[in-house]
Amino acid sequence: MKHKAFTLIELLIVIAIVGVLSGFIFISMSSATNAAQDARRKSDLANIQKALMMYQVAGNSYPVSAGCTIGDTGCLDTELVSYLTIIPTDPDATKHYTYVSDGDTFTISTTLSTNVSYVYNTETGWGEVVGPLDAWDYKKTVLITNSGTALTDYQVKLTIPAGAGGCENHCKADFSDLRFATDSGGVTQLNYWIESATTPAIVWVKVPSIPGSITNQPVFYMFYGNAEAATASSGPDTFIHFDDFEGTTTATGGSIYTSVVYAGSKSYGKTDGQAATFTMDSDLTGQVNLSLWMYLTARGFGTSRNIYFYSTTNQYFQLHHRDSDWSRNGNYTSFPTHNSSGSYAFTPSMATNTWYKTSLNMNFTTKQASLYVYNTANTLVISRTNQAITNDNLDRIWHSNQADSNTSSPIYYDNLIVRKIVDTEPTSSYGSEQSN
Repeated sequence: MKHKAFTLIELLIVIAIVGVLSGFIFISMSSATNAAQDARRKSDLANIQKALMMYQVAGNSYPVSAGCTIGDTGCLDTELVSYLTIIPTDPDATKHYTYVSDGDTFTISTTLSTNVSYVYNTETGWGEVVGPLDAWDYKKTVLITNSGTALTDYQVKLTIPAGAGGCENHCKADFSDLRFATDSGGVTQLNYWIESATTPAIVWVKVPSIPGSITNQPVFYMFYGNAEAATASSGPDTFIHFDDFEGTTTATGGSIYTSVVYAGSKSYGKTDGQAATFTMDSDLTGQVNLSLWMYLTARGFGTSRNIYFYSTTNQYFQLHHRDSDWSRNGNYTSFPTHNSSGSYAFTPSMATNTWYKTSLNMNFTTKQASLYVYNTANTLVISRTNQAITNDNLDRIWHSNQADSNTSSPIYYDNLIVRKIVDTEPTSSYGSEQSN
């Protein structure tokens, strides 16, 4: 008996039908997976909400947090241990459950598979919220490696190329469309400051919670790709102390200048015979870094400028500038420790009429400080490490110019910044680009 074979057209039709059916099956399976994950997310948040309510009924205030990832060390893991068998986490490793509270109210949230935020707030209840960053086209997870202990409200430095490995050529030229958030829906946004907007951009982000002993773990999100967005960069909201002298300043005793500036349109200056005080927003303790850009003008021979770092009890150490060297005056508790002759000069010297960044790492627990001086090319030109200091804290910086025959040689300051530091700084990298 002779069998008739399929024609080429018949085979192509069968292949097309099988392909269409396979597509339907794949879409159906994906939809089922998304629905199952969303159902789990809603159930997990309901359990967390009930546990927090029981914790509060037991006589406790809600744990205060500016924003943390539930499941990370220090984020509800000790408070809710009596009310939950395990602390639930999002079924998708690239997404998180987040918690924010002022102690009286709290908000918990996640992002559903539709990219809509699912939120519970003690005052408004449950709801689905369109993300505030929905107008941004792209996002990436920011992966953090932290070999030390858990950190809170820590300023993380990001280096963001405009092209591959960064914005993938989707950022605005000045990076003003950058935004950061703890959740993939962009509900809980983070404060940040753009130090440099030339590629690669240098951006500091204040991260409320970074777990300890992690490697390339997603901690927060970077959003970009909105041509209409204006910058939300804010130094005062990001750092412990920030003064760029562009607006209201905590410095007293000097003058605002526009003729010599490092960044922006203004700097702060002191002439001979004047004294200046920079008062911190709060007393500095623990480990902090203080950086300050300085511009030194020509001085007469044998004259000096002194910068004193005072504690609340008037303990201090000193940076002493004599001619064009940072040196040590033996009559004070100074930095660094003097040699047998009572005078210590740095080599190489600091040129006049040039901007330098003085970066000072201070550990008020071990009472040690390290000084690093960089030029505008970010090249280290001077360093003195692990010098003994007497301070228990720092609440103000006092500067004086000693008068001499040259009475028109001010020193200029710009971008005074104080941030937290640890012995081994966290490092960052980025996940793959996602459509937002």
